[in-house]
Amino acid sequence: MSTSLASRSGNYLLGLVPAGTQGKIFFETYTITSADQAILQVAAREDGFKYAYNGLVSFLAGLAALDKRQAGWAITKMYYSAFYIARAALCAEPRVIFHVPKVAGNGYTQFELRIAAGEIPSVSKIPSTHKLVSARFRLRYPAFMASLEVDGTAQSSGLWSNVKPVNIVRHVFRTQNSQTF
Repeated sequence: MSTSLASRSGNYLLGLVPAGTQGKIFFETYTITSADQAILQVAAREDGFKYAYNGLVSFLAGLAALDKRQAGWAITKMYYSAFYIARAALCAEPRVIFHVPKVAGNGYTQFELRIAAGEIPSVSKIPSTHKLVSARFRLRYPAFMASLEVDGTAQSSGLWSNVKPVNIVRHVFRTQNSQTF
């Protein structure tokens, strides 16, 4: 199965699919081995760094847009900053989201996986990566996302009132057993 530059963990997982096999069918029954777990933990750590870097770059671009009085662009960049930092935090759990090309080549099936031996990737019922990241981040860190909605519903006046970026970034650079990256 072809790979992309999207994520190292996704590329590794797609590389497991035997030639001529439909990825969706393969992952519905594939169980993560201890060898897969070891490789995916390293890959997720690298992905987490990439997402954290993208979050920082987006944040700085948002600040630059504010300086230029481009409020719309600033909001967009700050949103992406939060998205990337949330995705990095999920990688640190470790949990990954990956996309498997559909048979006809029209789109992708979105899977998520908690990286542990014995786990089976699951097809996400949440239709977009942004909504899935938001939903999973909310479950893990409810106070950070208490007032953020991705699906276009009304925003509370204190959109960022519960967000503490320093705490999010600190978590990204720690694993569950408190080792630093």
